Amino acid sequence: LTTSADEHDYHNTHYPSQSNSVNNTSSTNAIHGTSVRKLLLRARYMYRITDHMFDNTTTDLLYAQAHNDVLNARYLHTPADAIILASFVLQEVHGDYMSGIRSITELKNKSLTLSKLVSRRILETGNISKSEIELKIFNAHKALVGVNKETVRRMYLSYISCWKVFGGTFFLVSGQVNNFTEIVLSVSANSILLLDPVSMHYLAEY
Repeated sequence: LTTSADEHDYHNTHYPSQSNSVNNTSSTNAIHGTSVRKLLLRARYMYRITDHMFDNTTTDLLYAQAHNDVLNARYLHTPADAIILASFVLQEVHGDYMSGIRSITELKNKSLTLSKLVSRRILETGNISKSEIELKIFNAHKALVGVNKETVRRMYLSYISCWKVFGGTFFLVSGQVNNFTEIVLSVSANSILLLDPVSMHYLAEY
């Protein structure tokens, strides 16, 4: 296998960011005409997360990275996973469930949209309507009453740390594997995975 793109190129070419929480961007300073670049800071090769690993700063950084990766479909997950994770984010951003609210548009935080809770891949290809997704998110959100921000962020991280691909560093590589000429190589502390570059389904594990 030969590497045809590094991790930065793979992520930014194949999964345009829905969130700029953890992202590389560049802009021009209008006064000085200089280029300003934000650095991409990512935790890599992580082991499965356990409670003793957490402090508030670590939690905040890993949560921002994890939520960004979920939104941009770097982690293969089901609509059921997406709904649970979205309920965690809703609790983190909005707070406790308010009786009678059945749509995200009814929340006071008008910047919060369904696309900031659920990946575009789930919204566009899942066998479930957006209105049904919203209803299920709020039903899951009810169970989180009283959970504070730090705790719900840890719950989010603990949930996704069970996934095989969690903490992986991704590379787009060329080579003949299962009739694919290009695949995604995910290297984590626990395994090496070969992934379908479009669906992110597992092709092989080592």
